Amino acid sequence: MAKIYSKEIRPKPKRFKKVVLTVMFFVLGRAFVFTNKFDSSVKKEISEWPEGYKIIFYTAYHGPSMGLIKRNNRIIRAKIPLDNADLSIIFKNVDSAFLMMTAQMGIPVAFAEHRFILKGESHLAMSLIRCLNVVQTYLFPRIIAKRLIRKLPKIPWYRRYFYRLRIYLLTVPLGI
Repeated sequence: MAKIYSKEIRPKPKRFKKVVLTVMFFVLGRAFVFTNKFDSSVKKEISEWPEGYKIIFYTAYHGPSMGLIKRNNRIIRAKIPLDNADLSIIFKNVDSAFLMMTAQMGIPVAFAEHRFILKGESHLAMSLIRCLNVVQTYLFPRIIAKRLIRKLPKIPWYRRYFYRLRIYLLTVPLGI
């Protein structure tokens, strides 16, 4: 009887959610790198970060992760150990990360519901959130982005659609 209860307390996450999270971290990482190259507001935010700044998005209990490093005023994707990161966003479980990465829950709601832990300097974390808002505006249609972001960044519609098309057709599959 105790084995049943122990399984109910911490069920193993489904393999499907881990695969989706891995794909979404890949897409988000590539979109972040692309947006850093072409969006002036993201460039401005990243220029204020210290050189060599390391950020990790990590899912607890051996879930997928994504690392970003600032080098030469650019963001690159890299594998970063959790102990070595300057800013860590640790999702408490795979379900919480799944809700955020599949655009079912925005960052403010997830923060209010204590679905992730933030370790690092808060002013740089807010800068990262502003960058993520711009990236999400490029990734998602306006109807979905309105639910996720409190105030949408002002991006002209033609630029938003052109960059979204470029992200989905060239950046994600080819890394261009």
